[in-house]
Amino acid sequence: RLNGLDVVAVLGEILRRLLGRDAVHRAQDATAVAVELEHLLEWQEKSRSTARFVKSWLYAQKHPEAQSSLEMRQLPEPVAIGTTLPRSSADVQPGEDTFDSLYATTIARRRLGYLLVTLLFLATAGAATTYIYRGTLVADGAQEDGMEALARGDLEAAERALEASITANPGQGEARYALVALRARAPLSEVEAEELRELLSRVPTHGLLADASRLRAQARILASAGNFDEANLIAEAAMGRARQAVKAGEGAVPPALLWEAAEYTLLRDVADSEDKRQSRRDRARAYFTEFQSLVPPGTASDAAASYIDLLDRKGETLLRAELLWRLGQRDAAWALLPGFFRGRARTGDLRQREHLVWIFRALGEGRYVAVDTLLSSLGLLTGEPERRRQAQVARAAELAHRGRLREAKKKLEASLKSTKNPEASATARLQVALALLRSGDGSEWVAGLLEEIALQVGDDDPDLRALLALQAGDRGRLDRASTAELSFDPRTGRFFPGALRRGAPNGGLLAAPRSFATVNRSPTGLAWPFGPAFHPVSGEALPSLYHPAR
Repeated sequence: RLNGLDVVAVLGEILRRLLGRDAVHRAQDATAVAVELEHLLEWQEKSRSTARFVKSWLYAQKHPEAQSSLEMRQLPEPVAIGTTLPRSSADVQPGEDTFDSLYATTIARRRLGYLLVTLLFLATAGAATTYIYRGTLVADGAQEDGMEALARGDLEAAERALEASITANPGQGEARYALVALRARAPLSEVEAEELRELLSRVPTHGLLADASRLRAQARILASAGNFDEANLIAEAAMGRARQAVKAGEGAVPPALLWEAAEYTLLRDVADSEDKRQSRRDRARAYFTEFQSLVPPGTASDAAASYIDLLDRKGETLLRAELLWRLGQRDAAWALLPGFFRGRARTGDLRQREHLVWIFRALGEGRYVAVDTLLSSLGLLTGEPERRRQAQVARAAELAHRGRLREAKKKLEASLKSTKNPEASATARLQVALALLRSGDGSEWVAGLLEEIALQVGDDDPDLRALLALQAGDRGRLDRASTAELSFDPRTGRFFPGALRRGAPNGGLLAAPRSFATVNRSPTGLAWPFGPAFHPVSGEALPSLYHPAR
């Protein structure tokens, strides 16, 4: 039986020729019979209808004159039941295909079909391979460009390149980690935080260190959204995974994880009892100390040393304010400062400098109430005379903003007399003019200050042009600068809202944030308001420092 059909009847003619009484009419060549049987079997296996073989055999039985050993004829189509079969050789149509010719044609067609299918498969596989290969190349190239942009501090270019990498190949896990780190450097809304969590959920993790990296990125998202308590808990879980990896011989704890765990410890909302504060200081200090042991001597190690020193001087409140300010929690940061600085102005040279830095940061943001509060707690300044001049400039600007012009003029004149530096003089006038314009004052004094500034720095000075635009009613650049555009003072290492290029306490020009790593090398710790920069995937400390986040 073949395919469930009885084909013995089909073999009748072959058997008759093999068993015939007359030896002359018997099959003489066993090879020919074998070929015929093989063809019949293959024909049957190619899903040819058995009914057609049966009808051909019946026809041959009734018309023996039309039968030959290797020319079994086939009816064009199976006939319906009850149809009368042809009874003469004339009924066989000329040119009708024989069994062997039909078989050969079918085999040729099948081989051609197989060839075409094979070629189509190879073409499709080649196209898919080329697409995947090219996509991988594009994705890897874009990811590499993004990492190079990160290394040189060009965050905008890095973000564009990483987005292109993920578009070319959605499986780029490193690009997703890096993109989360970049987008989480600014305060996040709940919707934005959820989008980053979704971006992170598609990153496959294999191993303890990979899991620690994923948890670290989740903690960054939570911190940027203002959920510091949960960020601290997630960071502690990441630390646990990393320490397990160390025991298992998989690698070392990523330095970035140690630094950020210390930060989240300081940011966590805990009771203000001395025991709680001491516990928080000790834990953060331990993380910074371990960080020092993992990185080579250099900028990152110096940053950790400065933070440890500040914690030893019970300055965790100041560090907490710095971190809150960086993460966009500006009001919360400013609320911490009056209590921290009150009554402590005489405790050391460094504390006075810190005090003045925050005063000038408040001037840059236009927080004149905070300027007044901090100046009131500054007390009698000691040390270099330059600090008294800086305090006089800040007081002159604060008085001018409140409309107390006579007192403001006296303070400004006193500050100008104590310096011969043209940059410092220009900064003093610019700060007072800016305070007047922010208050809506269009007095003659403003016009006089602008004329004096033009004589000192030239008509094309960008600060002067910004103040003239503000005088004309266009806040533009100054409004943006007060909340987003930040620069730093190379001499103090502190960042300021970039409302003025000469907004630094010392009167010098504020430098672009990307110059921070190469221009400033302050040994006092003032150069590290936001800590070092880290590779967003490996967590290694980088030689560059970014702002407003790493």
